[in-house]
Amino acid sequence: INAEYGEIQPARMALTKGAVLKGLGRITKCAQGSQIVYTELVAEEQEIEEISILTKYPHLAHLQLARNKITDLRALGSLPNLLTLDLSENCLTSVLDFTTSNNLQRVYLARNQIRDLTALAQHAHISTLDLSYNLSLIHISEPTRLLSISYAVFCLKKKKKRVRNAIS
Repeated sequence: INAEYGEIQPARMALTKGAVLKGLGRITKCAQGSQIVYTELVAEEQEIEEISILTKYPHLAHLQLARNKITDLRALGSLPNLLTLDLSENCLTSVLDFTTSNNLQRVYLARNQIRDLTALAQHAHISTLDLSYNLSLIHISEPTRLLSISYAVFCLKKKKKRVRNAIS
């Protein structure tokens, strides 16, 4: 409910425990070696908007959440072992706007609405970055200049030229 206007907001589609359990994979021993943990989650094409449940799965290293409607990545800050992140075709407007350890290496963010790359500088170990088909990425060189990215894709959309119809 939007208290300011007295409006009822539609509930955001959250990543559920059932979807997490269905998508978990890659079993391994945790870093301490005392327990077996899942390190991969695949939950694609489920219209997911909200991912706060991921804070309960700190051992995840590989996350595939492509083709959803995710806008907020703060929950990923609770995944210190995250190595691979696929958030292609979501509704992101900024890149990797969350704090995590320096483990993140491969990031796929194609086909979002990303305009802001400011937070990229805090992820120093990214070696693969796909930002293809995002909206008007401006000043790409500044935040990426500090990183040693070995493979990056920056396919920018060209602005369509307007055609005027001449009336004779």
